[in-house]
Formats: sequence, structure tokens, C-alpha cells
Amino acid sequence: MSSIFPTAFSHHNQLWASLLLEELARLGVRHVCLAPGSRSTPLTLAAVANPKLQCHSHFDERGLGFMALGLCKASASPVAVIVTSGTAVANLYPAVVEAFQTQQPLILLTADRPEELIDCGANQAIEQVGIFAHFVVARQNLPAPHASESASDLLTRIDGIYQRCCVQPVRGPIHINCPYREPLYPTEQQQDFAAELAELNEWRQHQQPFVRAELNDPEPVVLAVPALPGVIIAGALGPDEQAAALKLQRQLGWPLLADVQSGLRGQANVINHPELALAQQPDALMQARQFILLGGRLISKSLLRWLEQHEWHHSVQISDHPGPFDAGLVIMQRLKCRVDQFELKNPPVHPPAVCVSDAINQASRSLWQAEALSLSEVNLAAQLQLSMPEQGLLMLGNSLPVRLFEQRFSGCQQIITSRGASGIDGLLATAVGLGKHDASRPLTLVLGDISLLHDLNSLALLSQLQQPLVVIVLNNDGGNIFDLLPVPDGRTLDQYYRMRHGYQFAAAAEQFNLNYQRPADMAEFHQGYQQALALARPTLIELLTEPGEAAADLKQTIADAAALTR
Repeated sequence: MSSIFPTAFSHHNQLWASLLLEELARLGVRHVCLAPGSRSTPLTLAAVANPKLQCHSHFDERGLGFMALGLCKASASPVAVIVTSGTAVANLYPAVVEAFQTQQPLILLTADRPEELIDCGANQAIEQVGIFAHFVVARQNLPAPHASESASDLLTRIDGIYQRCCVQPVRGPIHINCPYREPLYPTEQQQDFAAELAELNEWRQHQQPFVRAELNDPEPVVLAVPALPGVIIAGALGPDEQAAALKLQRQLGWPLLADVQSGLRGQANVINHPELALAQQPDALMQARQFILLGGRLISKSLLRWLEQHEWHHSVQISDHPGPFDAGLVIMQRLKCRVDQFELKNPPVHPPAVCVSDAINQASRSLWQAEALSLSEVNLAAQLQLSMPEQGLLMLGNSLPVRLFEQRFSGCQQIITSRGASGIDGLLATAVGLGKHDASRPLTLVLGDISLLHDLNSLALLSQLQQPLVVIVLNNDGGNIFDLLPVPDGRTLDQYYRMRHGYQFAAAAEQFNLNYQRPADMAEFHQGYQQALALARPTLIELLTEPGEAAADLKQTIADAAALTR
């Protein structure tokens, strides 16, 4: 497409799809994720023809949605998704829910039959308007392209809904439903639409959106803190927020409890393992009477329980997420902003010196140093940072893996999670999206065997990459998270919860042409992991562990930490 938007197209469908994709590109969209389909042909061809857009494809719409979600997370920018009509749209639902819960700006472009083919028995035609209910922040059902419809009206609609997707106070996915009548494919004969595009002559000459929104930088929010002993809790933080969290700790001199998602572990004056620290009951935490909660959701139930039950005189949550994170947590003051967008009013001139973190962290590490050589899930969580590049990315799967790393990981690497709805679906596809955005940062995904089985066809996406993306699957033969829960033991636990399967993944890796490793001990793991990071292709590392072992280790570590106080 030339720098001047053309006027020659096969038909109105092609014209409108090209206008839509061009406007999204001008608004800042750079990635488009496509699944094959006939009704979506105008959108697909318009995206592929636009040089501003990088297109990614996958045959499964569910995995496609999660790959787009990963691109969103990695780029911090909107990503468009194009699918055909019918159940193709419904397959996006899990990714849309996760995007809504984490305020990720997915732009869902769903092709549709025109209104006269809805609810009349037409093939592959369902009611798509409103299909995502309240899991989108805005929706737009476009008219089917026609000479009577205004091109300027189309661009105005797109600009308006885009702002809902990307601009505070509420960000999140948007749904643009795009009905098309036939013809859908290009014809040899092109029409000149210069007369219909006359109202867009100025727009055609430049590269700016039709409606230019002027956004002002937000004013810093001011926080006043009472003169009480306190504690800072850092949840999920973005890279730009981490420095602000450490600055706040230095200003106040309070202990800082770092969730594994914060990216702050390993920093000075940071308590790396909140769950184990609380089990030790140090005075610096037990005497706190106020807390400041920074960022997103917390993983540790022990930490949440302490925040709910401890005696607090004041509590503050600072997050740009619109809602609360835990039903039982009493927050007395909420600051609706990013962690790097607030200022502390009258910080203390001589804050107290924090000297508890080193002792607490050393006591926590002592609980597992003796078992360092054996191959186990808890040892992987404790030792992975020893082999990871400092600038590497680590994505943690839900269920048991994220809890293992919450208890034992102390690295400073950036952590990515999918904790909006905390599902186990689409984790591999999300990681592929993360990797596609920036191949220069080695990415490691740790997930469970059930999670990988749930997303097995995303190994096809993984195999397309030409970069070192390492997938570590913790294969404990089923859903061992339930060993941490009060599920009745015996047949009920095995058949209806844990669901032991007996599968291993060597053949799957071979089918999708992936490098595969199955280490026998931690030394072999570290060696193989370093080799995998040096390859220009993905690697699947399978850790075969005993069912129930990880849950037992987690419980025992908590008991051992509590014993340190006696």
C-alpha cells in the first residue's frame, strides 16, 4: 500500500476492511493475529497488504487469542485478532476473559454474516453481537459495507472505540463485529471509489488517525502516610513500576514483602519469600500497623490471610486496576494510578534502617539448601535463577508451578503470569506471543503437565519460532495442586481431581520437531538448560517427578519455617 491511501478496490468489502485496518495501524496497532476463514477474507487480505502490520497466523482460534494476549503483554500495546464467523468467535472467549481481567487491549475483529442471514438457518451464522457480554469494555457492530454508508463514519467509530480499549480509567478488550455480504474475494475488475472517499482526501494524504485524540499526562497522585510502623507488599508490577516501589521502600524504611510477580526479589531490603517470612513471625512484620499494597494480584494465600486478619489501623492500595483483588481484604484508601505515578507527601527525613530482610531471607534459604542436588519441582523453583540470564523473561504457569516459585524463587528476572482468571488454558500460546515480540530476551515457560495437555496444539506455534524459548514441563502425572486442598483421598482424588494420565511428552516434541531433554538430576538440568538457551530454536525440557512430592515439600517447608521461631 503506497503512502497515499488508494481509491481502487474490487468491492465495498475490500474498501471497508482496508480502511479499518489502515486506521488501526495509524492508531498504533502493529500486530495482527489471524485464523483461516472465508467470511473474514476482506479483513485478512487487508491486514496482509498493509506494510505497517505484522501478521501472525494459527489454525486454532483459542490458541490464537492467547498468542495475541502474549503479544499484548510483551508490547504493552493493542493487538488485533481476526477470525471468521460462528464458533471461531466463541473459541476466543477464554483469552477475552483473561484480557478483561488483566486490562489487556485486545481488538477483536470478528467477521459475520449480514443481518438477513442471522436466525434463519443460514450456515455458520450465530448471534455474535454481544457474545462476549461484559468481558469487553466496548463493542461496535458495524453495518455491512454499502455505498450508502459513510467512510468517515466508519473511521470515527473505529477511533472512538479504540480509545475505550487503550485509555484509562478502564482498559481492556474491545469487540468490533464486521458483517460482510458476498463477494468476499478480490475480483479481476477493480472499481474506483474516489467519489466515496472524497470526504477523506485530507486523511488519505497523511498518516494520522481521522480523529486525533489529545491525551494529557496524568498528574501525580499524592499519598500521605500516618506515623505508624508499616510494611509494603509488592504484587505484580510492570518494569517501570519496580524502581518506584524500591524508592518508596527507601523513603519509608519499611520492610518490603515481594510477591514473585513483582520482579523485586534479590534487591536490597526486600523480603524474598513472604510466606516463609510470615511463618517465622519476625517483630518487624508482626508490629506493623499499616500496609501499602502495590500493583496487581498476590499469589500467596498465607500472605492474603495475614493481611485480612492482622490488626491494621491504615491500609492503602495503589494500582491502575479498577477493582479489588481479594474479597476479604479491607482497603481503607485506594489510589487509582500506576505505581510510578504517585508521590509521597512529606517523606520522613530520617527513615528507620531496615535490617531484617537479610536475616529472614537467609533463614528461608537454609530450609532447602541441603536438598539442592535432587531433581524435584521445589528444587527447580529454588535454583532456576542460578542458570537464567538476568535479562531473561520467566513465565509461570498457573496451579502448582506459580505456587512453587512463590515460595522458593528469589531471582530478579521479570516474571510474567496469567493471573486474571488464573486458568490453565492457553499458557503455551501466551508464551509464544511473548517470544514473538522480542526474540532478543531469552524466555522460559514453566508449566504443569495438565496445562501442556490442555494447550498441546500450540506446540505447532512453538515450532515456528527460530529463537531460544525453553518450555519446562513439570510432569507429576496429573493435577497435583489438589494435594494442597482438602479433597477426599483415594479413588475420588485420583479419578476426578488429580486425573493421573501416564503420558510423557517426548513423542509430542518429536512430532513438532522440537529439541527435547529429560534430565536425571539438577546438575544435568542446569547443563541442558544452558545448552537450550544457546540454540536458535525452542526446547522442551520434561521433569518427571513423583505425584504428591511437591505438595508435601511445600507443606513441610512451611512447617520448618514456623519451627525456626521456637
